[in-house]
Formats: sequence, structure tokens, C-alpha cells
Amino acid sequence: MNPVATPRRSGSISLVMAPPLLLALRAAAVAVGGSAAAMGAWGDVGTLAPALRSAPAVDFTRDIAPVLAARCFQCHGPDASSRKSGLRLDTRDGALKGGKSGSAAIVPGKPEESELLARVMSTDADERMPPVEGHVAVTAAEIDALHAWITAGAPYAKHWSWEALPDGEARTDLLHMDVAASTDHHSWLRRVHFDIVGLPPSPDDVRTFDADHSPAARERVVDTLLASPRYGERWGRHWMDVMRYAETLGHEFDYSVDEAWRWRDWVIRAFNTDVPYAQFVREQIAGDLLSTPRLNPADGTNESVTATGWWWMTQGTHAPVDVRLDQAERVDNQIDVATKAFLGTTASCARCHDHKFDDVSQRDYYALFGIVKSSRRAYAYQDPHGIIGLAVKTLRMGTEAAGTIARAGGSNAEWERAAAQAKAAAKPAPVGATWTFDRGTFDGWTASGWAFGETPVNCGDRIAPDGHAPVTVAGGWAFSGALSDKLQGTLRSPTFTVPEIGIGVRCAGSKCRLRLVIDGYYLDDHNALLFESFTQAVDHPNEWRTHAWDAKRYAGEQAYIEVIDDGDGCIAVDWVSLGMVTGKDLEPAPFEGAPGTTSNTDANPTLAAGTAPAPTPVLDIPDPMRVLAMEDGTGMDSPLYVRGVARNAGDTVPRGMITALRSDKPGADGSVTVTGSGRLQLADELVSRRNPLTWRVMANRVWHHLTSRGIVPSTDDFGVLGQAPADKALLDELAMRLRAHGSVKELIRQIVLSSAYAAADRPLRRLDAETLRDAMISVAGGLDLTMGGPSIPVHLTDAMQGRGRPGNSGPLDGARRRSVYQEVRRNFLNPFMLVFDEPIPTTTVGARSVSNVPAQGLALMNDPFVRGQAERWGAAMAARAAGACALSSGFPDTAARTATQDTVRAMCMTAYARPATEHEVMNAVAFLGVSPDAAPTVPDANAWSDLAHAILLSAEFRFLR
Repeated sequence: MNPVATPRRSGSISLVMAPPLLLALRAAAVAVGGSAAAMGAWGDVGTLAPALRSAPAVDFTRDIAPVLAARCFQCHGPDASSRKSGLRLDTRDGALKGGKSGSAAIVPGKPEESELLARVMSTDADERMPPVEGHVAVTAAEIDALHAWITAGAPYAKHWSWEALPDGEARTDLLHMDVAASTDHHSWLRRVHFDIVGLPPSPDDVRTFDADHSPAARERVVDTLLASPRYGERWGRHWMDVMRYAETLGHEFDYSVDEAWRWRDWVIRAFNTDVPYAQFVREQIAGDLLSTPRLNPADGTNESVTATGWWWMTQGTHAPVDVRLDQAERVDNQIDVATKAFLGTTASCARCHDHKFDDVSQRDYYALFGIVKSSRRAYAYQDPHGIIGLAVKTLRMGTEAAGTIARAGGSNAEWERAAAQAKAAAKPAPVGATWTFDRGTFDGWTASGWAFGETPVNCGDRIAPDGHAPVTVAGGWAFSGALSDKLQGTLRSPTFTVPEIGIGVRCAGSKCRLRLVIDGYYLDDHNALLFESFTQAVDHPNEWRTHAWDAKRYAGEQAYIEVIDDGDGCIAVDWVSLGMVTGKDLEPAPFEGAPGTTSNTDANPTLAAGTAPAPTPVLDIPDPMRVLAMEDGTGMDSPLYVRGVARNAGDTVPRGMITALRSDKPGADGSVTVTGSGRLQLADELVSRRNPLTWRVMANRVWHHLTSRGIVPSTDDFGVLGQAPADKALLDELAMRLRAHGSVKELIRQIVLSSAYAAADRPLRRLDAETLRDAMISVAGGLDLTMGGPSIPVHLTDAMQGRGRPGNSGPLDGARRRSVYQEVRRNFLNPFMLVFDEPIPTTTVGARSVSNVPAQGLALMNDPFVRGQAERWGAAMAARAAGACALSSGFPDTAARTATQDTVRAMCMTAYARPATEHEVMNAVAFLGVSPDAAPTVPDANAWSDLAHAILLSAEFRFLR
């Protein structure tokens, strides 16, 4: 059995939770010693899960699988490449068949005939398994379990986390078991405030709760907190840990991830609006592909697209010598985060070989790899309030009206002559051109934004850019100026293999760019070393030119081309060649008559003029909002990289989900039908009712954040090497509830209103870095609750040096904004936050480390931020006491003493959400220097600041009961 330990009270509880104002007078001792005592309760296994119900004498998942995984699977597990003697013990068939010796490793019901048991019990060093050298022997208890299991017939079972969730309705009793005692209502109030919104209750909150004696009092508190915008900020920060949110790329220069904060704001909005969890997952995996995207009710922008930005918060290395390896490292991190975050599965362990413990093959890994590699990094265009869309409609109506008026005015023949003249003058694309845009489609190219429209312009089309006089197009082009040169957009080619010979794009235009992207590499935006001229400016509006890339050193790599119009210019692309184009096809040629230029259309009919009404005023078109996003590229299966080496490509693996979790039926070759990258199908698989992991993992995350320890403590690993659930029935109940109603808010509500959550006998929990910082600013007064927007720059200390150091330092107090809005720079993380275990954003962190080190006490005593908050709070309390004393009508000494005592009581209520005891008030007044033997005066601001600092140091302020 794996019993759940009953949470114990620390033997030093009197030190940790003694009257805090007494302890505050010994600030240095409390700062370190108080937290050390508090940490004594953190080692318990079962924070809130009720004791395990009666279990069979031996259970494969609980008792046997961990032994086999730890002792046997390294050499006799799923990974065929490392399997010894042909013996496989991760399946029953393999164990019964045995290895090369011909002896069955297990004989069901007959432990004395089972080779497995004989080998693990052997005293012969040559016979014992696992081998004596470098391995830990199987313990006596484990041998007893193996013996009992084989005696019972050696039944195998699917790993517990991969078993289907029970059908039917969730039970309602598991959260409401009997507890020894419930916590007092002040402790519950403080607990639930920090757990839901990450801030302490205000004195008004405490008084309101104290005055509400109805049975629904707690429900009202919880509903108010869940409806607060602060809820999304608190729970959004939890999710940011899971998705390794960062605003820079780390490594040598720590380049910025532009617009990363927009994804952070999306997360906060998603939690606040309680987006159903299935939708929450689908948007982050494939929000750009949803047929009915979710729109922001405030400005109409596409929320679903914004959700995909997390994919690109990887670390990044500029100037990679091996660009394919660079892509493999980036995709590996994306797969690692995605599978840990949503499935609690360490799929990246299968990059080089089959997973040694879990049911994830190397082919499964490269099925996912193909999905991610078929997707592209993009800055999607957003149109707040639909202003750009309205302008596009107006411009299209103007163009259509101009043509109609011209025909109605009897000038149809003139238009036809202009069109015929344009077609006659149009020069055909060279024979070697790969794409020519003269067949009415983009031929596999994809357009985003508004500039390029839905199709190329055709030779003979009439266009009226910006309402000017209509002209007739003399060629089939991908043209971003057909409606207006103020519209923005990007056109991307299908993925192609880089040829040995040059790549050319024939174009004309101004204020635009062409970009060649090799294996998804994008850091040439910041540093073009080794990728010089891969981005080329287009600024020749009156001349066709051929832009070329000599990319032969990347021959054989996968690439695509971007045609970018992000300004107030435009670009026309005539053809693109991936083959040899020579001679006159490469020479410049006039492009007269382009919109916005002066031309003689009789001499050069590239754009032939026609009779039209007077031009309409040019519309004021705003720049679009840009969001970091993922877009579909060309769907391409990936080869399996043998032993994980990107240059050692093996068989091609069809794109798809981990085989053991697929809900669809694969074909004879094991493949399934996918469209595009396959991300939309992956998203659907993740949220399938038949996929048990997605629901268990998220339910466990919610429990963890409300209790400090998950039912499965290894929140990001539900595999064989992860930890077993303390109470699987409870976990499944929570997962079934989440699957049924989809509401994270409702799941939180059900848990925090349960008797399990209200139990008094719980380990102490230290506030995490963000809540500790926010609580300090909150009690000191003046926490700025402004939501969203660009992050507050990190405050730089003299010790924060190195390449990539920002040019300007942010304010010491972070502009008094909540911690979730502080900039997260990988190479320049806030040192105060780090010392209190803010995670380094490299991969998924569902459960933060909880350390207890002297640096924390030193930071609390000496950090300028902490001292600044103490001084601010002290000054406010000094002013409060002085004001109360001045308004008093009593004797001066009595007034001063009363004002001082009342102010101390207010500080206690603000910091601890409970009334101060008279003993605490007496000691605090003495600490402030108000002697009972002398005429009392109101203490000065320095004394109040010292008291405020001592309270911020106290254990009760930093810990939750």
C-alpha cells in the first residue's frame, strides 16, 4: 500500500504562528527562523486528499509497475534499441514469452518457476538482476510484492493515468468527507482570497464577512472573488508557468519576443471569462484554424488566434551553424511543453528512442514533430473595432462603382481597348518560373491581412486604389496595392526544398520586404549573421527587378518565402522562380503607371488609364494590431531522426497524435487523415472525451494550486516515473466534473466550498513570489490595479550585467502594478522574485519549488523594494495616527495612546485579516517607543516604518494557515 500521510502540525508551531507582532519585534529571527519552522510541515504527502480507501493486497499500477520501471525497464522496457537479451517486461506477452534464454520471465500463479523472481532474489553477482554494478537492488518489500503479484496470476494493467475515466455522473461525496476540525473563519477568508485572487482581504472584506452569519456567507465570498478581474490575474500567472511564458529569447543576447504580453493578456481574459476548458485547449493548439473563432467582446479582435502565441516563447539562438538542428531543438521544446501542459506526458523523452517507461514511441514523437514543423511563426493582423474591415468594404464598393459608371457613360469600348492594350503589353513569365499568379489564384500561397486580397489581380482587371482614377492592370500579379497602399498584409509561399541554384522573385514596389525563411529560422529579424540578405527591402516603385538569393549552402533544407507589406507602400509580384532564370528575365524593366506615381500610359500601358469619375478622398486607415501567432504552413510529414540526430533521417512518419491516445481509427499503415499541419485534429484529440489525461491533468493542477500539492504530486508527469495519485477516486471525480461542465471557475468553487478545503489540519503554505510582492504593495497602499498592456520593464540592479542588458531600468516598485504585469526577461529575471522561487521559464513548471534559504530572510530585511513598501506603509500609518490624534477631543496623552493603539489594530487587520489581540497591541505600542511611564506622543514615521517592516517579515504575513 501507499498510504497517505496525515498532515501533521509542526512541533515548532508556536514559533511559526505565535502572536506575530511579538515575533515582529525580533525581525531578523522571524525572517529566517520563522520560515524554517514553517517548512517543517511541507514534507507531508497527502495535503488534503482523504485517506486511501481499502485496496487489494497487491495492485499492478500502484505496487508493481513502479518496481518494474525503476529496476527493469531500462534494459527490458518499451525501447527496442536498448533492450537486452530480447526480453520485454513492460507487456504481459513479453514477460510470458521470455528472452533469448527461452525461459519465461513470469509463470502466472507459480512464483517458484518464474525466472524474474529467481533473478532478483539471487545472491550470485553474475545472476542477480538488476546487475550489481551501478544498479540498486530490489528491496525485500518489492520482492514480496512481486511474489504476491505472480501468485495472483501476474495481471498487467494499463498505467493508471491512461485508463479511461469512468462513465456516468461524478460522485458528490468525495470532497465532503469528515474532517477533524475546520479552520477558523478568518484563516479561511485569508486562505480563499490568496488562492483565488492572489491578494489579501481588505479590512472591509473582513468586517463584511464577520457580519454575515448566514449559511451562504462563504458562497457569497467565493462568488465575489471568482467574478473579480483579479481572479484571472492570479490563475493566469499559474498558466504562464505551465507554458513557460517569457518576453525574451534568452541565450547570448536575450532578444525580445515582440508582443508577447498580448498572449499574457489573453490568458487573463480567458480565465476571467471562464472559457470552457476544451475551448481553452483548442485555441492554444490551433486557434488560427477554428471555423468559428472566439471574438473579444470589447473590440472584436480574434481571441482564438492570439491564443497560439505561446508556441513561440521558446529560447532562441542567433546564427546557428546547423539550422536544421536549431529547428529540431525549438520543436522539441514546443512538443515538450505541449505534452506536459495538456497531457502530463514527457513525450520529448522519445526524441532519440522509444520512451523507456511510457507508451510513447519514437514514431509518436515524430508524428507530433511533423505537425509542429508544418506550422509557421507569424504576427497575425488584428482589426480592433473593425475599422480596417469597414475601409476595405468602402474601397471595394468604390472600385466596383467606378467600373459601373464608366460603362454607363458609354466608355465601355474605351475600357475594352485599354484592357486589350494591357494584355498585349503584358510580358509572359519566363519558362523557368515556379509561380506566375496569372491563373486567378495564389497557387498554394497564403495571404494574411488585407493588402493582397483573396486573389491576385488579373491582366485586364480595373482597379481604383485609394479611390483614385481607375486603371487597367497589365499582368497577373500578386499585388498589395489594388485597394490601397495603406492596407497591410503578408503573402507566404508553400514550403519547398531549397535548390542548388538561385531563388528569384520578380517584383516592383516600395516600402515592402521579401524574406526567405529556412527551416523556420526567424532570429535574422534581430541578428542576420549567417543569414545576410535573407530579408531584402523592396523600394523600386517604377521598375521591375528580380530579387535573388544564393542559398546553395542550405540546399536540401525546407524553406518558404514571405512577401511583406507592413507599411504605407505596396508591392506587385510577377513571378517566383526556384530554378535557373537568365538573360533578359533578370534585367530591370519599367513599371510606369504604378499607383501613386506619374506615368505616360500611352507610352507604357503597364497600367492603362481609363475614363472615371473624380477621385474620392483617401480613407484614414489605421495600422492593424499585431499579435504573435502560429499559422498553418504546408502539411509535410517528418522523417524520424535516427537517434535524434537531425542529419540522420530515417523513415517518414505520418503526422498525428500519440498512438495510444488516438480516438480515430488509423489505416492499415498506421496513418490517419490530416489536413494542413494537423494541429486542428491534434486539438480535437486532446479534448476528446475518450482522452483521460487532459481532464485529469487540469483537475490535478487546480487541486494543486488550492492546496499546494497535487493529488498527483508530479503535476507535469503522469507517467510511470511520475508519482501515483494519493486518491485516484477523488482525482477522477474532479476530472469528470471538469469534463462535464468545462468550467475551471466552477471546479474551483466546488473545491473551496468543500469540507476538505476548510480543514484546519493543513500544512502551512508560504506565499509564492508574486503574491508576496503583491501583498506587500497592497497592504502598504496604492496597488495599481490597471489591467493589461505592455509589461513594466524590469528594475535592473548593478549586479544584473551581461549582453542583452536593457538600456533602461524599470521602476523599483514596478510602477506598483501587479507582478503578472512585470516584464519577464530570461537573462534578467527579478532577483527578489527568484529568491522566492519564481521559475526560470525554460519548460513547463506546474509545481514550483518551495525552498527555505537564508537569502530569503536577507531579501526581506534588506531588499530596497521591501524597505520601500515598509516606509510607504509606515508614512501612511504615521499620518493616520497623527490625524486621529488631532481630531480627538480627549486629553492629549490619552488621544495619542488611543490613536497609536487603533493604528496598530488597523495594521494587524490589514496584514493578517483578523483583529489584533490586546497582548499584540501592547507589545507593538512598546516597540513604537510609547512608554507607559511618560507622556505619550504619536510615534514618528520612522518608528511606524520599522513596525511595518517587522510585520512584512513576520511568518503569519508570509504564510497561509
